[in-house]
Amino acid sequence: MKNFESDPFFKENENLKEQESPERAAYVSLGEVCQKIEKFGKKVIDIVDDDELLLRGDELWKKNEEEGLSDQEWNEHMAIKKEIKVILEAWIAEQKKDKQELSKQEPLEEESLGEEFFEEDVLDGQEKDKKETIDISVKEGAETREEDKIETRDQLAKKLSLDYVGKFSEEGIAIAQRGKDFFYIDWTGEDLYSKKFEEVAPFSEELASVKKDGEWYYIDKTGHEVFWEKFQEARSFFKGVALVKKDGEWYYIDKTGYEIFPEGFEDANPFLEGVASVKKDGEWYYIDQEGHQVFPERFEEAESFSEGVASVKKNGEWYYIDQEGHQVFPERFEEAESFSEGVALVKKDGEWYFFDKNGKDVFFKKFKEAKSFFEERAAVRETDQWTYIDKTGQEILSEEFDEADFFSEGVALVKKDKKYFYINRAGNRIFAEEFKKAYPFSEGVALVKKDGEWFYIDKTGRRVFSPND
Repeated sequence: MKNFESDPFFKENENLKEQESPERAAYVSLGEVCQKIEKFGKKVIDIVDDDELLLRGDELWKKNEEEGLSDQEWNEHMAIKKEIKVILEAWIAEQKKDKQELSKQEPLEEESLGEEFFEEDVLDGQEKDKKETIDISVKEGAETREEDKIETRDQLAKKLSLDYVGKFSEEGIAIAQRGKDFFYIDWTGEDLYSKKFEEVAPFSEELASVKKDGEWYYIDKTGHEVFWEKFQEARSFFKGVALVKKDGEWYYIDKTGYEIFPEGFEDANPFLEGVASVKKDGEWYYIDQEGHQVFPERFEEAESFSEGVASVKKNGEWYYIDQEGHQVFPERFEEAESFSEGVALVKKDGEWYFFDKNGKDVFFKKFKEAKSFFEERAAVRETDQWTYIDKTGQEILSEEFDEADFFSEGVALVKKDKKYFYINRAGNRIFAEEFKKAYPFSEGVALVKKDGEWFYIDKTGRRVFSPND
């Protein structure tokens, strides 16, 4: 597996980037994903829990280096890389969701939707509470359960022979998939623009980013291109501003398509609480919406502001600052997560604990491992087994697990006896089926693996579609 991990195509391949070939997109794309993995301090073999897959990939890589591959072997080699990309992007999405503050101030950074990896629409934080359904009575104000909304979208998909129908925006527009094509439909299922795209993002603030012929651009609700400019990447608008990538740098644009200031960055995060963390010359710092550096200090790493504070890393230590750059607590930590639901998870002397805005240990308990609070629950591990605590620090479930994830949409992913399954807030399984590998629910669907195949399920456990359909 060491050879497979050192495959040069797992890294940015400058030679291949200059070529126009079917392999280019798959290789460069996977290389970019693996670079993201490295930022988390992980390797591919740490995340891909499938020795058989990795060993076969290793075998094919070595053979390709020594004598080349047949067409059939080459296709298998590419298929393995594609499956690894699905696993890695799902893992990245999980980490981002775990780290980000979900108090509806901050939007999740979405993953683009395409044939190699599909994650259900992730709307900006301000959109998460908005009711949606294709049922007319609900649009007029009737209440509905989340399960009913998912089933209703599924019924529309079946009626129109669609592989997938996404979450409807406030404007009544949803992403639909048929085969490898993505497009937009209205409440009735009508194809709004008669245009098909390689990848799409949900509508946000009346605009959506789409990819066609390898380039990203924005369309409005009529399906018309709005800026007449194309980008390498384009993220959703949030509070009137979006991040786009061109010529290898990230820029902030407004809804007219103009850069709100001319400077570009190596990496950048959305504006939250009026400021954004950006990276230039290998260092992170904060800017305001005019592009001015908010305070002079720079950092090795800098998270977005959440609940008035942000965690930053300098000289190998993490601590918290306010928007003037002042350290708000004297303590420094080995690791420090963003505040979520009034508390933050920090690590010191090899142990994790929860820390409040008064700078105090909330529960006076230390854990070997822990995860941030979401939906008033946090997964913690004091021994070899995981359990859940509430906001008082008390254990709320009698059952323990080999692995336990955060609660999302009232459901948590857990692992026991080498099998993954899903539980509700009471600790009961939401359905009986178990999986070899699985990821948390996002907007009503979850990616799982069983009998060697990856596919998406809804909250009843019913298969919805496959990433490779």
